[in-house]
Amino acid sequence: MKKSKVMNGIGMVLTVLAVLFLVQRMMALHVDFAKLITPMNMAMTMIMPFFAILVIFINSYCWKLSLQFFSGNFVQTGSSFRAYAQANLMKYLPGNIGHYAGRQFFGAELGISQAALIKASVLEILYSTLSMVCCCALFCVPNITGKTDDWFSEVFFKKIAVVFCILFLLACIVFYCLRKNKYVSVCMNFVRSRVFWDTFFLSFLLCSFGTILSAMEYVVLLGQYGTVGFRNVFIVLSANYVAVFLGFVTPGAPGGIGVREAVLVSILSPFFQEELVILAAVMHRIVLILGDLYAAFASWMLFMRNKDGDRK
Repeated sequence: MKKSKVMNGIGMVLTVLAVLFLVQRMMALHVDFAKLITPMNMAMTMIMPFFAILVIFINSYCWKLSLQFFSGNFVQTGSSFRAYAQANLMKYLPGNIGHYAGRQFFGAELGISQAALIKASVLEILYSTLSMVCCCALFCVPNITGKTDDWFSEVFFKKIAVVFCILFLLACIVFYCLRKNKYVSVCMNFVRSRVFWDTFFLSFLLCSFGTILSAMEYVVLLGQYGTVGFRNVFIVLSANYVAVFLGFVTPGAPGGIGVREAVLVSILSPFFQEELVILAAVMHRIVLILGDLYAAFASWMLFMRNKDGDRK
């Protein structure tokens, strides 16, 4: 418990430092925030949150698949969406684990045991982390090596395949060495199940689609200033994945606020005008927050509609 508080404290300090960094850059660059209220930006603010809702719905559907696998019970899509969307708002609480705690609370209303909810959350962390790592590998590596033109090259994918094979072998070795551990034995029982792999890969593919869709939102927001060419799209995507991942793993950062934006500015400043990078980052944060609020409201309205239908 004490260690957890220390980690959250460190994360909150990092969040404050990231926000101060952004404020300092805004003041140094004399960022014109009047550009945020242009007709185009206002239209973006009204439209893009619906894509954020779609990403949340996709994630809630993946969570539903995990719940059904671990509990053995059928879970209605609307009910899981409501629980997931409401718990998603709790990520803005300090600690960066509020949404997982919220799922334990709201998920219990679905008739799912606490053990199954925890397992579903662990599985989500695994496939979402793998999704972000794969996206980083696909978009970051070519930019780091300066071989963007070889993005679809056979050699590049062979290297990626070799890396994943090595990681898979290392995981197998670790599981074999710890095979007598009771927790590992439970995991092995799941791994041997075909239903587990069906659930895992389907969730992985859907989560990857949602990750790409969310990253493309920032590309569009930055691209409205006419600064993103086709070749630069890969740079923006890779920066977004790194920023999302660091914001996700930083304890004490509510929803990754500050951390994600600071990382975007640090990575993209050499390639784009820094003022525009900051404006797009602020706009994307507004879109994400509105998307979370709209998703929670839409899920609640859906729940009330179904509830009234049941009464009739």
